[in-house]
Amino acid sequence: MDEDDESATAPTPEAWTTEIERGGDLAAVVDVVVRDGGLHAAISTVHTWGLTSTDSVAAVGALVEAARARGLSPVTIRGADPLVRTMARAAGFTGALREDLALELGTVTSAGIDQEELDVEGLIDALAELLPGVTVHIDRGGWTRRIARRFETGVRGSTRISAARGAATAAVVVPLRPDLMVEAVAAALDTTLAISTRLGALARKLPPVVFGISGLEFAEGRVSGTADPGRVSINLAHVSITACDELIRRRAEAAPPGRSFRPTCPPEGARFELDSTIAHELGHCVDHLGRSGRLSDSTEFRTRMGQALGVRSVELALRGCEAGAAPEWQRAFRDLVDQVSDYATTNGVELFAEIFAAWFEAKSGSVTEEFNLLMNEQFPSPGARGVGSR
Repeated sequence: MDEDDESATAPTPEAWTTEIERGGDLAAVVDVVVRDGGLHAAISTVHTWGLTSTDSVAAVGALVEAARARGLSPVTIRGADPLVRTMARAAGFTGALREDLALELGTVTSAGIDQEELDVEGLIDALAELLPGVTVHIDRGGWTRRIARRFETGVRGSTRISAARGAATAAVVVPLRPDLMVEAVAAALDTTLAISTRLGALARKLPPVVFGISGLEFAEGRVSGTADPGRVSINLAHVSITACDELIRRRAEAAPPGRSFRPTCPPEGARFELDSTIAHELGHCVDHLGRSGRLSDSTEFRTRMGQALGVRSVELALRGCEAGAAPEWQRAFRDLVDQVSDYATTNGVELFAEIFAAWFEAKSGSVTEEFNLLMNEQFPSPGARGVGSR
């Protein structure tokens, strides 16, 4: 048999796709392939909060059973949904922060999340394992501080978790309760530490990252995060199983079914939506660290971002969607969306925060390249471009 015949008769990997729906609405897509004796799945969720805890347990269980029925091992899961990853870890899957999770069949050690107790020492150990080289400390605070945090966050049991990596420090405020998604908390600390490392001494001016439900817009999922000079507020559903389930339930009741999403490629699993949210909100804070007023209001920022898009000033790119806009404005608008995001076209302030988040993620493009030069001039620091290349 020659090489061509051998290649033609070689078995092809078995693969299939499963769509997960909730009430007629597409919630997630699971792409599965069998290769090298194992079963490998990529889970892409539709929205920031895509699957409930019940959905996640069922999806992970179905993958394990499919592998068991075929005599396959290991089972790996790639995806950036913290709730799916939390339930996979509870079923015995292991893996580093944001990386693929794997399970050798026969090593399932847990039936799920213990909703009754939270071992504080165990939480510190789990965070330390996910954040090598980072020192973690939990500060419950006195009763007056705990009451103040409850008013601040809208939830009980809020506790400050601080972390240090070298000279960089970071802190988040989360409710210390059993439904906490530990990997999401680790990601929040990791992202904040990375930005603090880049900013150096200026990082002391950044406010803490506080998880809570500070208003109806948070409870309904219309707002993922907000920032002001004294605090960055992030939706509790990013780190709480219960809050995530409740938010998905509310959204399902408020919105009609839809099927507008279909992933074009498997998720890379390199970051969570939470990472982008924190980077965006901290970007607003960095915007205020300019030497005189907001950087987003400066002529230099607007001119340089515009020139990176091929127009005199970035305002012209923002107007590129208007009827009758000049062709170069339209082209600049499209390039801004492609390189950064749709939301970046909202206004100059959101533009700065979105570009900051794209720069943090080390996205390539003329806009982030020019922004990197601007950051190096405004906040000098040695090292490579961006802060998000892990």
